[in-house]
Parts: sequence; structure tokens; C-alpha cells
Amino acid sequence: MNLTLDRRTKIFNKVCRLVETKHFDPTMNGVNWGALVQERRDQILVCAGPEAFEKEVQRLVAELKTSHTGFRHAGMRNIPARHAIN
Repeated sequence: MNLTLDRRTKIFNKVCRLVETKHFDPTMNGVNWGALVQERRDQILVCAGPEAFEKEVQRLVAELKTSHTGFRHAGMRNIPARHAIN
């Protein structure tokens, strides 16, 4: 599957919005989420393929330092609903 820049941008923006609105800790575990998103945005959006894009978005979300927060595509193994914010 090939992700266009437009599609990657839409996915990235949705992930960022979901973290901002649905993350269980409004303080984001002390992480400045907005600054982190701005710092990594361009690097993530220019990823060469879907696997690299997925890996970079997962690395961004991992910065929240919560073991149960991650980024997974529909083809991956299911996770319990209580761990999903999709």
C-alpha cells in the first residue's frame, strides 16, 4: 500500500488530535505534546513507505511514556478496547 502525503497528513493529524482529546492523562505525563508534534511533524510526513511512517508515528506516541499507548494499523493483532483511543 502506498500512502500519499495527503493521506499521511490526515492520519498524523488525527493521531495528534486523538492524543490531545482522549489521552487519559491531561498533563501528557509531563511531555509537551504540542512541541513534540511540531518538532517531529516534517520528519514523520516524509517517510518513504507505510512501514516507516507507522514506525515514526509509534515512536512519537511512545514519547508519552505510557506502556499502553501506541499506534497500530488495522492489519495488526487486536488489542483490548480499553487500550485503544481510535
